[in-house]
Formats: sequence, C-alpha cells, structure tokens
Amino acid sequence: MNESSNHDLDPMERASLVSFAHREIRARIANGIYTPGARITESAAAVDLDVSRASIREALRALSAEGVVVTRPRGGVTVPTVSRGELENLFECRATLQSGMVFSATKTASAEDLIELRRLSDAPPATASGDSRAESVDDAFFRKVGGISGNPWMVRLHTQVCAQLERYRLTFPYAWTGAQHAARRSDVLDAMARRDAVTAAQLTTRYVDDLLFLLLSTHEEQADH
Repeated sequence: MNESSNHDLDPMERASLVSFAHREIRARIANGIYTPGARITESAAAVDLDVSRASIREALRALSAEGVVVTRPRGGVTVPTVSRGELENLFECRATLQSGMVFSATKTASAEDLIELRRLSDAPPATASGDSRAESVDDAFFRKVGGISGNPWMVRLHTQVCAQLERYRLTFPYAWTGAQHAARRSDVLDAMARRDAVTAAQLTTRYVDDLLFLLLSTHEEQADH
C-alpha cells in the first residue's frame, strides 16, 4: 500500500497504519537502520513499510513532536545527531537533579515509600530485554523519588531532561542490562534506608556519571565507523 492518501480508509484503519508506521520508524532508528543524520523521506519509507505516504507523514509528525526525529525548516525529516557536549550537559543536569531528589527524599521517605521504591527498582522491563526499556524502569523509579522529595520544580526539570535524553537512547542505546541498572539503584536504596542522604546522593551521581561514560564510549565507537 503506497498510495499517497488514507482518505479511502475508515478512521480505525488509518489510526492503525499510522501507529504501525510510528512504531516501525522508531524501531529502525533504535536498531541503527536509520542512522544519525540520515534523511527519512515519505516516499522511501512508504515503500519500505508498505503503507501510504499519508500514514508516514502523520507518523513522522508525531515522532518529530516527541523529539525522535527532526523536521527541517525547509522541509525534510532527519534522525537527530548529538554532540559530546550536548550529552555531557544533559547528563550533568540529570546527575544534579536526580541526586538532589534522592537527597531530599531520603529525609522524607516513609517505610511504605521505600518499599514501593524497591518494588519499582526490581521490576523487570515491561517487554523483552532492551536497554531503552531498562531505562524506562529507571525513569519510573526516579519519578517516584521526585514525588517523595516534595520539590515540584526538580520533578518538572527532571521530566524535561528525560524527554531530551529519550531520543538519544534510541540512537545510542546503553550496554547495561536491566539487572545492572537495578544493582546500582539498590545501592542507592540501601543508603536511603539508612537515612544517609549524603551517601545516597553521591551514589546517584556516580551512577549517572558511569552511564555517561558508557554512552560517550558508544558515541565515539559509532563515530569511528
């Protein structure tokens, strides 16, 4: 199906095709089929996925709104590129916000809060193993920490930083497994349970710094190829 319009389809069929195109384009970016800087054209993607150009257009519009692809001012859609400096800046913000939330939450968390954090931390990824899904568990954990911290500004800023990082996770997936993420969070939780806010915050910063080191290594390896 590579016609240019979806007008002959009913709304449910249209929505299903757009959802399919959205999911497949996102997967191709994550799998490296669409590489950083690559241009995605409606015509080529429609042929590749056997859907209409209209479905591709709507899917790309949604992906652009999510920051997964970039729409250029003069037209055209590309897979975003990222510089070392951008990653370092974002991870500096991430470390500052997450360690700050952990520091505050350590002082205010109830026993029930700590049990819930442990449950979130130990939860397996929602679907089959994958680095971006392991990171989604991490996001859920730190969202809960943010809620416990009682600082809505840190929570809001953390959400914005995570939204920016999401597109880079697709392009440069981390090599850590879900179990490795959980082990680091467990160390943080142990310090929180002892009400050692300083150590909990320091462990959080180290966790984020190690993730950045791994991501930069992946970034440099891909740049060499």
